[in-house]
Amino acid sequence: MGRLRRVAKIGVPVVLALTLAACGSSGKPGSKSSGKSNATTKPVPVTTTTIPSTVKNTLTAAIAAYETAQGVTASEYTIGHLQTSGVDSSWALFSLIPTAGEVNFQNGYGFAHLTSGNWSVVGFGSSGVGCPPGAAGNQVVPAKVLAGFNLACSTPGHS
Repeated sequence: MGRLRRVAKIGVPVVLALTLAACGSSGKPGSKSSGKSNATTKPVPVTTTTIPSTVKNTLTAAIAAYETAQGVTASEYTIGHLQTSGVDSSWALFSLIPTAGEVNFQNGYGFAHLTSGNWSVVGFGSSGVGCPPGAAGNQVVPAKVLAGFNLACSTPGHS
């Protein structure tokens, strides 16, 4: 069990980092449409929390609902990373990776926000997600929340 925890503590951030690093400025992954953003993200110190199983379940359901609305089936992707913000627990960061053998799904990452007791995906893509000006369908995430996830926007004026 100790070895598994070490692998999880190292593996999950590495998978997220590789997912984010591998993401270019291509179209909006996990969807049939394309969205572009000129913003990029760069790493800063991490502040996150452990997710209780009830929150994890509702976040997972919100991500599945979002992907389904984009025309993507649950068999095409796996949640590679999921964490809530230690800065503001109403924000969550997730990454999606293709399931084994899936060739039509592009890696991506996104944010979910808790509003009025419900989680919903407010941004998803492969580059500049959460950064201003925000691509169509992508909400701008507060800079302090991005910083807590070890992300920052390179666009000026993001606070």
